[in-house]
Amino acid sequence: MHVRKILLALVATAPAALSAFTLPEHEIAGASSAQLRAAYLECDRVTAESRADLGVMIHCQRVGDVLRRRDFGGDFERQLQWWKAARDPYRNAHGGKAPAPPDTELAED
Repeated sequence: MHVRKILLALVATAPAALSAFTLPEHEIAGASSAQLRAAYLECDRVTAESRADLGVMIHCQRVGDVLRRRDFGGDFERQLQWWKAARDPYRNAHGGKAPAPPDTELAED
């Protein structure tokens, strides 16, 4: 029971860690397609640029789950294709691209 209370507290504070483009937790289920897509892309941008705490990860997972069910009929592959096409334009419009992961950077000799 104690773990559940901690998780609920983290989820409740998750939107505060994200920018204004995300949805408050209580609005996810009733959000429009455009709101869900913007929140999902903001989650992607924020988590690509820095480490996310558990509350942010849970919040973003919920946004992704609702988006997948409503806009993509539960099809992860369709959601993935949309995300691949939408992520870079969104990042460029909202704070730039995420840095390359360290293992893909060229090492200097």
